[in-house]
Amino acid sequence: MLITHTQLPDMPFYGGGGGMAHRLGMKPNWVIDLHNGGCAAFVLGLKVARTLLTAGEGRTAVIAIAQNSAGQVFDQKTIRRKAQAAVPGDGAAVGLVTLSDQSPVLDVECRTYGEYAGDMTVVMDPPRKWWQAGPGEACIGFTESKITKVLARGNRQVPEVAYAVCDRIGVQPKDIDLLVTNQPNRVFLRNWREALELPPERHLDTFDECGNLFAAGIPVNLDRAVTGGRVQAGDTVLMAAFAHAGDFAGAAAVRWGGRAGDGADAGRV
Repeated sequence: MLITHTQLPDMPFYGGGGGMAHRLGMKPNWVIDLHNGGCAAFVLGLKVARTLLTAGEGRTAVIAIAQNSAGQVFDQKTIRRKAQAAVPGDGAAVGLVTLSDQSPVLDVECRTYGEYAGDMTVVMDPPRKWWQAGPGEACIGFTESKITKVLARGNRQVPEVAYAVCDRIGVQPKDIDLLVTNQPNRVFLRNWREALELPPERHLDTFDECGNLFAAGIPVNLDRAVTGGRVQAGDTVLMAAFAHAGDFAGAAAVRWGGRAGDGADAGRV
């Protein structure tokens, strides 16, 4: 099973999953491209993998995430001068999920808020559809009023899904061993950490180094935590994020059992 998310697909009519499978020499029964997950796509991918694998649809799933819009959209000549262009960074990560109890996915919560789907737009000056030829480079369109609303939604949604997962697994958020989130900006990171009553050392981010990695933020930061010895076998790791203008949010808890080569395999369901 191959589950992918590419922030800016090379082809607008289909995702990159089929091409990735071919280049990797894979012949998976399932190839699923996730686009609605946005910055929470890794959590959504975990939910899809967990649901299908436990239903008997396979034994392994690869979740591949790529954030590639920073160097393509935000580095355009007229866009790079905008304030929004200073924050995004590009990155990619791959996770392997298998059927096992070594590193179980304890719970996943995904919520869709379709009423907010139209609040994030692509704009050009002069106005046109993204596929129409014409002058003016494309950028993300957020008015000041929309930015205020998105901040409020993000501050609310990420703690809500995180608390929902913690409640079901019987762990207080303040007792989570490691929190890994997407990283839109420093304000969100601080607010989420405070809402869950966690100290900075238990909320790992790479914002200063990498900027906003969109969907790649969670798996990249989890890898940094594991590689840097910030998470140990038996620790409870909570992943949480919201997407776009707040039209999707998700959280997942994993009891970490170690990385392959360290005596256990990673990413189990």
